[in-house]
Amino acid sequence: MMRVIAHSSCVVVSDFHPLKRSRQDFSTIVKHMDGEQQVIVVLELLDSSVTLKRGQRVSENVLLQNGASLADNYPLMFDEHQHTKYEIIGAWVDGGAHKRDRHCSEIVERLTSDNQHAKLALHFGDWHLADNHLPQQIKKVGISATVIHLSPQPLWDRLSKRDFDKVIKFGANKWAWMSTPPLAHAAAFLLDFSVFHEDDYTEELAYLIEVASSKLAISFNLKRPESAYEVMMGDDWYSFWSSLDEHHQQQFDCQPKTVVFHPRLPLIWIPSAVDANMIIQAAAHLIYCEHFMIAGDFCDSFRAASLRHLCNISLNPFFELKSEDTCNEYQWIERSAFEHAKWLNAHHCGPSAQLFERFKHPQLWDYELQLLRDTIEVA
Repeated sequence: MMRVIAHSSCVVVSDFHPLKRSRQDFSTIVKHMDGEQQVIVVLELLDSSVTLKRGQRVSENVLLQNGASLADNYPLMFDEHQHTKYEIIGAWVDGGAHKRDRHCSEIVERLTSDNQHAKLALHFGDWHLADNHLPQQIKKVGISATVIHLSPQPLWDRLSKRDFDKVIKFGANKWAWMSTPPLAHAAAFLLDFSVFHEDDYTEELAYLIEVASSKLAISFNLKRPESAYEVMMGDDWYSFWSSLDEHHQQQFDCQPKTVVFHPRLPLIWIPSAVDANMIIQAAAHLIYCEHFMIAGDFCDSFRAASLRHLCNISLNPFFELKSEDTCNEYQWIERSAFEHAKWLNAHHCGPSAQLFERFKHPQLWDYELQLLRDTIEVA
């Protein structure tokens, strides 16, 4: 796919383009096109009155249609002094998608006429890449465009992990680059727009966690969790702390700087915005609370933390637990469970469901856990 891109005179890339992840992938494609020939970038979200020459310093006042800064939203298009690496042209005109398709084809025709050796990179929304939309309009002016769909969700729904390919070829000039799974896409959306009011943010985050838990439950051969997940944030720390029993309350002498999972309930407190790793952990926590919780004691806390980290490591083997200055029982459990989960993941061969089966038999762990608790108390 990248070889085809490198030799294409016109590449049209699509995704939900306000997302940072989409802009990064587009910038990667532009970089692969960059060589001896000049690359001209055409952006749908940039007003058609805007043209930036290569090497021109961009002003902070140059904004996209969503009100965001061009330089902030496409940082890889600029050097450290905010000078453009490529010529950048806006293609936004008021009206429907068909009008912008026609307007873009006029831009392509003009650019290829004035710069016969230049390559064009177009970043447009999903709908524009339908065969009879932008590609057809560009073909009418004598240009055969290479079309790159970035992580279209319908393809994720059809593919299983076993026959999954990161790049799917539909034809000589039509590809799908499956770089962002639907949950990561949704998480990226949430993280990109984390300027929301805290109530909105926690509500959207809880929804993502519940969706993720439904997917994870399949790996456990369990029913989809029916409990709602609750997220508390920032100033809600005292309310969260008040919901803990006395033993767990004594572990926190001040508001922590990291995420805290409730020992018995499908509830989490977060100090600030979280990443996709934490969404997976929270989804596993919801599953544990609904299907594996026994007494909410030390053993449960360790098993729950092990399950959270095991799910996270299985999906993201590069995940590392951040070190914390605090040495309370909660952090001891987190660190020990993380190491235990890494060991389980490294030494297991077989289906995931088989690996997770041991969480249904907590009595096998009691002696090991008691030794761990004794070690923590001595420390």
